[in-house]
Amino acid sequence: NVTAPTPGTSDNSTRVATTAFVHSLLGQRGNTTASKAVNGYLKDNYTGIIWQWGKAGIGNADSTTTINFPIAFPNAALNITCTLLTGNVHGSSQGSENIKTFSKTNFVYYSGTDLSSKQLFYYAVGY
Repeated sequence: NVTAPTPGTSDNSTRVATTAFVHSLLGQRGNTTASKAVNGYLKDNYTGIIWQWGKAGIGNADSTTTINFPIAFPNAALNITCTLLTGNVHGSSQGSENIKTFSKTNFVYYSGTDLSSKQLFYYAVGY
C-alpha cells in the first residue's frame, strides 16, 4: 500500500494526487443544479453562472408586465433576451429592446402598440 500526504486544493505541483485530494476538488466544484421546467434554470456551482429561461404571458398593447425569474440571481442579472411566440410587428419593435428594467429577481417587459402576441420566451444569464 502506497500512501502520500494529501496536498492542499491550491497545490499546483507535480505531487501525486491522492483520493482525498481529488474528493476535495470535486467538493469544491460541486454539481450543477437545474430545473428542467418550462420556467427553469441551470446553475454552475463552480463558476456561479446561472442561465434561466421561461415562457410568460404578457399584457395588452401599450402596457408593462413584470416577469419573475424562477430563482433570484445572487449578485446580478447580466443579460436578458426575449422572443415573442407570434406577433405582428408593423412599425414597432417586439423583443429584447422592449425590456424596460431588470433586477436580480425579475424584469419588466413593455408591450408595444402593434402587439398581436400574448406570450414570450425569455433567456437570462447572471451570477
